[in-house]
Amino acid sequence: MAIKTPKKNGKNNGNAAIKSVHRLINENLSWKCAIAFSMGLILAIMLYPRILQMAPPEYKVGSIITKDIQADRDFLVVDRAATEQKRVEAVENTRPVYDYDSDMPAKIETAISKAFLDMGENAKEKSKSPDNGKLSVEKAKKTFEDVSGITLTTSEFKALNKKGFPIEVCGDIVKLVYYTYGNRLIGNRDILSLHKNKGIIIRDIENQKERELDDLSSILDTGKMNSIIRENAKVIFKTKKPDNIVISLAQKAVSPNLTFAKNSTEKRKQTVSDEAKPVLYELQKNEMIIREGEKITPEDLDELDAFYKGQEGNKFIDASIFAGIFLTIVLLSVIFYRMTGSRFKLSKTVTTDLLFMGIAVILQVILVKAGIFICDSIDLTHKFATASICVYAIPFTIGTMLVAILIGRSEGLIFSVFSSLMVALRIISSVVNGVRHFSRPACWWVWLIWGL
Repeated sequence: MAIKTPKKNGKNNGNAAIKSVHRLINENLSWKCAIAFSMGLILAIMLYPRILQMAPPEYKVGSIITKDIQADRDFLVVDRAATEQKRVEAVENTRPVYDYDSDMPAKIETAISKAFLDMGENAKEKSKSPDNGKLSVEKAKKTFEDVSGITLTTSEFKALNKKGFPIEVCGDIVKLVYYTYGNRLIGNRDILSLHKNKGIIIRDIENQKERELDDLSSILDTGKMNSIIRENAKVIFKTKKPDNIVISLAQKAVSPNLTFAKNSTEKRKQTVSDEAKPVLYELQKNEMIIREGEKITPEDLDELDAFYKGQEGNKFIDASIFAGIFLTIVLLSVIFYRMTGSRFKLSKTVTTDLLFMGIAVILQVILVKAGIFICDSIDLTHKFATASICVYAIPFTIGTMLVAILIGRSEGLIFSVFSSLMVALRIISSVVNGVRHFSRPACWWVWLIWGL
């Protein structure tokens, strides 16, 4: 019995071969993209490690600093001690507010007139029993003092009560009070002693208008009002001798028309304190803020806060720069790969070669970074060997040599150009002709625009 052999279908075999080729190409392309992406990400982080600093470190007074911190720009720092001293001086020089009551004579007139009228009516009534009469006199004296606001001695009240609280005496008191006030300012002795050098602010309680008074000599001292009232009485009562009780009650009735406005003064002081501009001093670029091993003082903490606070608004810029570096590295990788595309097409180990070259350039940058660190250490410890001299000892070409030996000279040439660009970006901020911490923001912006 013969076994039939199925006929070979050449068309199906051709389709399978094509699919295998496409699958292999897609797999190689995926590996190439993965290598380019990984290498670009790692190199971008190495070239711009600032992107990893998501939040500024927290420092406390008395903590030991673990590394040197140097200013990367010019910035201003608030001098807390000088600012606080400035605020204290501003508060001390703030003029106090005093309320001026221009209606003080009228208020005194109303109170005295009402008290005299009430007592005049009560004086006409006679008590039937001696006990009740004595009680009514004491009560009447207290009533008069409460209404008039004037404290009387027993003899003064008896004298007025005997005369029946005549309205003429009330008129003389009111007349003397009005003349004493006039348009004058009357205040306590504290006004002159405490605010003589800086003046005061007078606020009219009727219309709330304020005015400044520099010369306080025009303010009458309440301690000298007794003698002033006696002199005023001689001027007013020329034709008759004024009654002593009139002068006595007028002296007791006159009170300061300037009163200290505590709440307004404190509010004004608080406003002045809040509006006081801080005292600033400048830290220049490359100036050392604090060195490794030193304890953080309050002044250092202020400088560190100002230093990191100025970097808070640069998150978007940092992300943009990092993206530009990453895209630039990927773009250069694609360009250099296309330049050697014909060579890699003939190689069966293209993926392995690209992976080796990616690892080599990363190790090359790490080696240069370590070499720069060693050069800086030698520069700080030995005066005869500066960083600009020691930098020539760094094996910049070791990666190129390995690629040229293991892969090929053409690949080594392309690799040398690519690695040189990466190394140059790494050392441009560290050692440029022996000058450390050279600025590179302009360089980053150029790479960002090119990468995008």
